[in-house]
Amino acid sequence: MFTLPQTHTISQEVRWLLAAILAGILAITLFGRAAGAAPPTPEPADQPRFVVVVSPWHGMFQAGEFPGDRPYVKVGDHVGPNTIVGHVQAMVCQGDPGFIVLAGASGTIASIDVEDGDQVILGQPLMTIRLDEEVQTARSSASF
Repeated sequence: MFTLPQTHTISQEVRWLLAAILAGILAITLFGRAAGAAPPTPEPADQPRFVVVVSPWHGMFQAGEFPGDRPYVKVGDHVGPNTIVGHVQAMVCQGDPGFIVLAGASGTIASIDVEDGDQVILGQPLMTIRLDEEVQTARSSASF
């Protein structure tokens, strides 16, 4: 143990305090969380999971290739991660596709929160996708 020169002494209270601090550091290091903190609760596997598709930029949301065209997707459509679900027109230039919005996940379109021609901002929710069952199972069984 570390000893101090005779001129300096540590009181018993300070020693107990140092021991408690070291024990806390050791507990956090070994168990990855503070003592007394509740362990994370896993999500039930039987509940559906959703992914929110957000706007990649500021501009006008277009549900189809051109304003007024048939939309790429509608509620109830099945999509894959690379399915185009719309695009955001940053500048009004004919023929400029703007920013293409991909689904980003496999699932079913649960809701569409904006309409064709709406002005959107960066990060604004555009639609919600209910994940496929096999994707939910794969995500819940993955360990991090």
